[in-house]
Amino acid sequence: PNVLLRRFLESRYFPLGSWVRSELLFRQLRLDAKLTKKVASALRATVLTNTKQVFGVRASDTVFILGSGSSVNQLPSQFFDHMHQHESIGINFWPIHSFPPKTLATETDNSPGPPSKATDFLSEKISQPPLLGTLTSVLTLRPPFPPNGKRLYRLPPEIARKSFLYGRANLITRSEDNLVRDLELAVKRLLGKKRVTALPDNGSSVVRMTFLALAHGFTKIVWVGVDQDGRGYFWSQSAGSAEYVEANRLFPRQAGEPHSTSSAENRPFSNDVFLRALSKAVGRTGQAKIFLASKDGTLVDEVPIYDSYMTTAGADGPDSE
Repeated sequence: PNVLLRRFLESRYFPLGSWVRSELLFRQLRLDAKLTKKVASALRATVLTNTKQVFGVRASDTVFILGSGSSVNQLPSQFFDHMHQHESIGINFWPIHSFPPKTLATETDNSPGPPSKATDFLSEKISQPPLLGTLTSVLTLRPPFPPNGKRLYRLPPEIARKSFLYGRANLITRSEDNLVRDLELAVKRLLGKKRVTALPDNGSSVVRMTFLALAHGFTKIVWVGVDQDGRGYFWSQSAGSAEYVEANRLFPRQAGEPHSTSSAENRPFSNDVFLRALSKAVGRTGQAKIFLASKDGTLVDEVPIYDSYMTTAGADGPDSE
């Protein structure tokens, strides 16, 4: 019966299929929001209920979502100067980079025992300048229930007060033929809504943070270091600091090894497919647009390059590069 129902829901001959799948997705989001509150209660943590908790009422229309691809190492200094003027969300290991984001998105699990070495390592980075003075919020994807509080990042009090748990739910469709349409419906329902606890997902922090940005009403979303290629992370492809060496030890990835989200083994779709579809769906709304920070990645065939920082640099004076 479930197989037949799935075929019916995915069929192009069922005109209400997209609407039904959208209703089911938002039902799952509501259910996960309840689970997130249950987990937060067990951890005595604060639940995300409104994007204003993260972004306030700031005037910028642009947000940068900071991934870990090696293209980060090729970005000019003007780009980072430009990012300081807007909102930014660092994902997972971003704290080891010299650019301090305003928001940090983290993940954890409910494994028994003490914190992982990676959690201890990043907790230490967050507790020191410059992040200690620049972070306005920390978002943590809710772990499974029952949670293990020891697995959470150890945050100093001034940052812990701005830390929130949020939830997730995957899209209902498993058909690439329906993906763009279903994403477009999800985007339209969330655009500027602000009141969110659980976000649409594909097993990817970049996807969840993109939906968070859309829910807040950002019209320009820039993916930084979202390369989806085999060149490794910015810390594994650069002779950087001692933190880079430690990050490479804790979270290694060899050159030529595909990004973990390129596989559909543990997610509904390969992120190579999903991110292209998401960019297309957002563009179709006519109310927001997704960009890449660099042409050095596989998504450049369908996602446009962000070059506003070049215009800004030109207006301020000659290029220093």
